[in-house]
Amino acid sequence: MHLLPFEWLYDATTSASQAVEGGTEVVVITEIGIGLCLIAGLFTFLAAAASAFMTVNFILSAMAGWDILWFTFGSIALMSGAGRTFGLDYYIMPWINNLVGNFWMGKRRPIYDIHGSKTPLVAKAK
Repeated sequence: MHLLPFEWLYDATTSASQAVEGGTEVVVITEIGIGLCLIAGLFTFLAAAASAFMTVNFILSAMAGWDILWFTFGSIALMSGAGRTFGLDYYIMPWINNLVGNFWMGKRRPIYDIHGSKTPLVAKAK
């Protein structure tokens, strides 16, 4: 039984609650993915940054209490390269660096060809 005579208000509330129900499934899948990445040590910097963002987002949107604030500090601690010591980042990050390293920095090419040049770089004094 509706207490207010505005049907459009109840329709908006119903559609908003349906959107929230659909959104919680995506959030749960994201949280599971972040947790698996942190456990395996795979892309730990990105996973920890996403974890810190989601924790702050949950606290500020009143979906969680301030008691989970320590998750943010734990995520910041993991952003210092924890997966490169004991995790899959130890193997994955050098491979990615070799794969796209030339794209970011460019290939190393010498400016001067000292050894193969036929003309001297400095004129010899006679």
